[in-house]
Amino acid sequence: MKNVLSLIILSLLAVTFLPSCNKDDKTGEPRKSNLQKYVTVKRGVDTTNHSASTKCTVSFSKDGSWKIYMGTDPENIDMTTEVAESDGDSVIITGLDTHKRYYFEIVLNGTEKSTVSSREVAIEGQPNFRDLGGFVNKDGKSVKWGILFRAGELSRITENDKMLLQGMGLHMVIDFRYDEEINENPDILPGGIEYLNIPVDEGSYSRAQMTQWLISNDSAAFDTLLIHANKAFVNDAQPKFSEFMSKLNEGKKIVFHCTAGKDRTGFATALILSALDVDRQTIIEDYLSSNYYNREMIQKTIDYVNSMGLNGEILLPVLIVKESYLEEAFHIIDNKYGGMDNYLNLLGVDKEKLKSLYLE
Repeated sequence: MKNVLSLIILSLLAVTFLPSCNKDDKTGEPRKSNLQKYVTVKRGVDTTNHSASTKCTVSFSKDGSWKIYMGTDPENIDMTTEVAESDGDSVIITGLDTHKRYYFEIVLNGTEKSTVSSREVAIEGQPNFRDLGGFVNKDGKSVKWGILFRAGELSRITENDKMLLQGMGLHMVIDFRYDEEINENPDILPGGIEYLNIPVDEGSYSRAQMTQWLISNDSAAFDTLLIHANKAFVNDAQPKFSEFMSKLNEGKKIVFHCTAGKDRTGFATALILSALDVDRQTIIEDYLSSNYYNREMIQKTIDYVNSMGLNGEILLPVLIVKESYLEEAFHIIDNKYGGMDNYLNLLGVDKEKLKSLYLE
């Protein structure tokens, strides 16, 4: 009899609590959750269509019944039209416009939902162009998609890229490069996007000095160069990064970049994600991703230098990012400035305002 009563009680508890764990109590609709950690989106060329079009492959690492809805604005996805469903590990959505960026609302088992997209933005002229959406912070909130983007220089933007950028509704481009870099490779932007230059020096070295290191095969100089650069970001470039972070208070759709989108842009991204309380390991993983997105550029640079009869391999430490580079910045912030929160306060960052603008 005691066992029977126990089973009845457990059954009642299951009936009472399971619905509130899965669906929104008030509407009965699927509740927002962090399903994006189980979902990846890859954009590619749709070869099934005779005309130029795009496809997105949505892959799942969690079992269940998935439904997918789609839109070009993460804040306005059409939930009345289901574009795909799957009980397997992936689904391919074809026939998409090459000039548009797509966001997907995914629903698992009718009870949980989340917004996802491809991390990489399909810009032909800049491989290291990424959306900062989808990162989950310590409170379980995620960074909104389609608002903050990191990139390398935008000097090789194609006409297709211009159309895609316009469709993304960008308000502002912030360029961390200094005059010499900009004059050599100025950004090419569609009309209607505000341009702001906040030049950040990467250290006390010059291009002439780096050329001399290359000629003299001074590998040790290149090995430590970006360690010194990250020290300079933290200690010397505070006014520049303070100005940059203040621009985020406007809540505009912004892409920020330097040359390769890895060092100055990597440090700026670390500041943003830290202000939004994303954990450091996630920040470091995103930082290291530049090595993947820049892989072709890295190899081409090495091959070019080798073709001139010099040792292109010694350039590798400045063409890539290493965890030790960003860790050097974190070390100084922690030990000289009393931690990231104190450092952000020094820069005048209003964390709560940024959270209200960029988290959901």
